[in-house]
Amino acid sequence: MLHLYYHFLDPDNEEVPAFLENAADGEILVYPYDPKRKPEAGEILISDDAEVLKAWSVAGGLTIGYEHDGIRPGAAECVTDLSDVYAEDLTEIADYLTEQRHLAFFSGNFDFYIPGYEDFKDLYKTMKDEPYLLPERLKNLSEEDLHADYRHEILLQRLNSDLSLVVFTAKDTDEILGRIAVEPSELCEEAYNLSYYILPEHRGKGIGTEAVKAFLARTLPRIGNIPLLAVIHRSNTASVALAKACGFTVLPADRKILEKRPEGFLTMIYDNTPDA
Repeated sequence: MLHLYYHFLDPDNEEVPAFLENAADGEILVYPYDPKRKPEAGEILISDDAEVLKAWSVAGGLTIGYEHDGIRPGAAECVTDLSDVYAEDLTEIADYLTEQRHLAFFSGNFDFYIPGYEDFKDLYKTMKDEPYLLPERLKNLSEEDLHADYRHEILLQRLNSDLSLVVFTAKDTDEILGRIAVEPSELCEEAYNLSYYILPEHRGKGIGTEAVKAFLARTLPRIGNIPLLAVIHRSNTASVALAKACGFTVLPADRKILEKRPEGFLTMIYDNTPDA
């Protein structure tokens, strides 16, 4: 379900009622813009106000600019005839914008982004050649299956704001240093799983630990008391050390939750969560 917000400099613009009616004809929920509310992942704002669009974008939302009568608000995607924009047009624009990298939040020395499809694809190519990082079912995916997996990840974030997949860069740079995600756990229905991946050329510098701590500082309050797990291969000692530095401990071997754990892997749990 697409969530679309709108804000126009002239609320009496005669094109606005037709636009709202056309948009509501599809599977789109339309809301007036609220400056006090920050966007969730995948939510879009359409506006002809450059400052409002900028604030929405900086807060992590997607934007569509409305250009008219000499007003050029600036946005990744723009429309010029508001009354001729229909639900299917908005869905197509949303699909395009969703597959571009966009800011999720700032924290510490890093900028965190919802990855674009090209980011997702580049990381996959690197990760699949490293042992233990991907389950067998995710190795050697076709282009079509990889794209479907990406769309599924983004859809999960739209449906559940607690879940997240982000890539991170050093502040004010474009080079991706790694990825971090909170996903549904395959070990337990009432738990989440934390995963992280630092690109090989950036390992051994403390970047991963710092970035994961910054990510958790924002994410943990949102997931509340839901247990957060990390499943790591025993031989990946660097990853185990990173998890311990970020507050995870190894679950005792007699825990029932471990029955579904893949052979050769450790299951760790964040210290401040209840027993799984």
